[in-house]
Amino acid sequence: MKAIVCTKYGPPDVLQLREVAKPVPKDNEVLIKIYATTCHVGDVRVRSFNVPFWQMIPFRLYLGITKPKRSILGMELAGEIEAVGKDVKRFKKGDQVFALTGFGFGTHAEYKCLPEEGGGAKGGVVAMKPTSVTFDEAAGGVATGGVTALKSLGADRVIDYTNEDFTQSDETYDVIFDAVGKLRSSRGRKALKKGGIYLNVIKDSGGEVMTEGLIFLKELVEAGKLKAVIDRTYPLEQMVEAHRYVEQGHKKGHVVITVDHNNKT
Repeated sequence: MKAIVCTKYGPPDVLQLREVAKPVPKDNEVLIKIYATTCHVGDVRVRSFNVPFWQMIPFRLYLGITKPKRSILGMELAGEIEAVGKDVKRFKKGDQVFALTGFGFGTHAEYKCLPEEGGGAKGGVVAMKPTSVTFDEAAGGVATGGVTALKSLGADRVIDYTNEDFTQSDETYDVIFDAVGKLRSSRGRKALKKGGIYLNVIKDSGGEVMTEGLIFLKELVEAGKLKAVIDRTYPLEQMVEAHRYVEQGHKKGHVVITVDHNNKT
């Protein structure tokens, strides 16, 4: 199968399109034919190894010393189940699904195996795709974006971080929510009111997303209460370009990667 392999840490050019072995599902797993995935900011950070200085050693040990241990990146997908293990009960061949793989990665490819029942950051979770959206929308807006925040958020005031450090002002807040994991918690907590809450999307998720959460999101989408926001779409073969765009840090929505199983070039 085709897959994008991260050969080492570095610029987008370290990503290479390669032919790799197609996975075979274990007894408790489903084999998903991927139609859409995303270029997530998490993929960009792993590829570039752009992590805070104090996290470098633990991240090297966890992710890989000179290159990612799990060389096929990608954390979310939408597709169709092609095969199931003998112990799988919830899904059957032909089911349209969407899924999160967390730090198990592996969605920048034509196929991915995941356990029927999710578990942990590396286990991944799978649910039936909302019937009212496309594969692109299911992968790009419903999965990690939906789990990160299950409602629309408005802003009463906007602070330009390039000109002002909100943690150095006299104003304090009831809740500080770091949605992209860029703020050191010790800095963020300085701006909290007494009894306030600091949340970090990376730390406080614990790396675990429950299947029930995806099912809830599916219901919200089908009820018209949640919509995917897609900024750009690239084919799998243009993953390098997708990484370059996401790396700029100004994407307005999700960057979707489409997988064409008829394109064997």
